[in-house]
Parts: sequence; C-alpha cells; structure tokens
Amino acid sequence: MTHPAIRELFQSLGRHPAFQELVRRVNAERSGAAGSPAPLSLSGLTVTAKALYLALLWQLTERPLLVITESTRQAE
Repeated sequence: MTHPAIRELFQSLGRHPAFQELVRRVNAERSGAAGSPAPLSLSGLTVTAKALYLALLWQLTERPLLVITESTRQAE
C-alpha cells in the first residue's frame, strides 16, 4: 500500500507535460506506431528525480526498462 502523500507526489509528477510526452512515445512504440524503436532518454534531472520518474514510467507503461548509468554506484 502506498502512503497517500507518496501517491500524490507520483500523480503530480505524472502530470508534467514532458513526462506525458515520454509516456506517449513509449506507448506508441509498444503499439508499433512509431516504426523501429528509438532510444529514449531522461536528461536534465537530478539522480533522485530520474529514479522517481523511472519508477513512475515503469508503473504507467508496465514494460521492462533498460537503464544505463555511468557507474555501478549511480545505478545503486
């Protein structure tokens, strides 16, 4: 069970226009509408923000994600 404050945080993050576009692109690739899959990236975010958005992206798309980081420490 997710704490209500955390749930509200995820919902507010999920409403950001740039994130909505990312979800749209991921879902378009899933349906084959985008042709051959192209790599997608998250940039300009803090490490913490990237982790939150990746968790939210996985939750909304229900697809496996491959995350490439600069180091094992950053991956942790």
